[in-house]
Amino acid sequence: LAGDGCAASCVLEPAGPEENCPGEPLALTQVGPDWEGSVYSGTFNLASNLTATGCTSSGRDAVFSVVAPMDGVLQASLPQAAFNATLYARTDCATTASQVVCANDNASNGLETIAFPVVMGATYFIVVDTTTSSIAPGPFLLDVKVVPPGCGDGFVTGAEECDDANATAGDGCAPDCGLETLV
Repeated sequence: LAGDGCAASCVLEPAGPEENCPGEPLALTQVGPDWEGSVYSGTFNLASNLTATGCTSSGRDAVFSVVAPMDGVLQASLPQAAFNATLYARTDCATTASQVVCANDNASNGLETIAFPVVMGATYFIVVDTTTSSIAPGPFLLDVKVVPPGCGDGFVTGAEECDDANATAGDGCAPDCGLETLV
């Protein structure tokens, strides 16, 4: 498939803007109250330029830049990948210390997800990385969504006193994101 790093003629495609910072811009389209975008790409022709903090990520990496279209929560996921992946986000592409979140929660191919609060107009960098340089390269699908902030998203915003990402009463954080007195 064009754009995954390996041409139909079985030769490497030239590396694209996802090879280095600031990455390939990922456009988001409004779908109801949310903003969504996806990219099908690959790690075939990429180098290992970036490393995550707190997650295994010493292999080939692809970088995508996303401008937050609203204040909210950015959710990124890898529903498909042909390799064990690490998914992470930064506020400054080239600065490891600007990492916001990372995930390498399973040994399967893909299936990683991250979520973090975003500010309208700010640029965030989403990195898809292989866990080691010895992993065979392959294609992946990256889905990104920015949703409005709200009770139940796991992040305390606005008038919320707490937000434990669930609607369970009696756990210290009420379903309306107010503090509960535990008896």
